[in-house]
Amino acid sequence: MCIYYLHTPAKMNSDDLIKLTTVIDNINDTDESITSTYFHAELWDGLNRLMHDANRDELIDGWKYKGDFLFTDNCHLNENKQFKLMSWDHSYVTCLYFSIYH
Repeated sequence: MCIYYLHTPAKMNSDDLIKLTTVIDNINDTDESITSTYFHAELWDGLNRLMHDANRDELIDGWKYKGDFLFTDNCHLNENKQFKLMSWDHSYVTCLYFSIYH
């Protein structure tokens, strides 16, 4: 898995997961153009923190987006990308979005 930060992302807790869920639930409620840049700006920090949290399996147990998150994570192992013309992190966020909303 790619790590795009020189530091470890902050630990995530259940309140942070609720906030991330709310952002995902409401991501289509915008007047802005929905692009991979928009997804990235809205979701990347929370997803990156969740990906790297030592307790992520515990955090996502019962999470409504658990299946989509694990699918996206598995599709992006070993620096693989679903969207080849995007950066790895943009591909990750876009893949999650399409997994949920397609």
